[in-house]
Amino acid sequence: MTLDQLAKTPKMAAALSATQVTAALAQLHAEQGRLAALEGTLLDRLLALQAQPGPAEDELLDMPAVARRLGIPESRARELGRRGQLPTVQVGKYVRVSRCALEGVMAGGPVPVDSRPYAAYSRANGRRGAPAAPKARTPDPASARGPARGQGEHGRPVGAQ
Repeated sequence: MTLDQLAKTPKMAAALSATQVTAALAQLHAEQGRLAALEGTLLDRLLALQAQPGPAEDELLDMPAVARRLGIPESRARELGRRGQLPTVQVGKYVRVSRCALEGVMAGGPVPVDSRPYAAYSRANGRRGAPAAPKARTPDPASARGPARGQGEHGRPVGAQ
């Protein structure tokens, strides 16, 4: 007879012999020892879990802190945020990055370097520069060493076409 059977029908214990009762008590004692050891292990685990800090609220980091964590200049961190490679949060006029989002970017590997923005700033590659400001007309367009006016302008008043 096993302990499980005795637990289901306790009235069967009255029909057991002395040898069966002794064996059942020995089995019960062994089971209690295993349960006590399991209880100790579970209590140790519970205490360890309670000692660990709970999941902290997701804090927002400013760009200098983000740059320090990524090991890059602050200007590069700001550029990554503007391009959308680093998820940012706008808080008024301030730009912040959530700690969880930064850890997600860091877990994905190094931040990729994209050469396209640098090419956009050069005037090469078919890109036109800003339109030149129109030249201001001065009454005396002469240089410091040159004549006061060009050859055909001597008879007109200053500033006239």
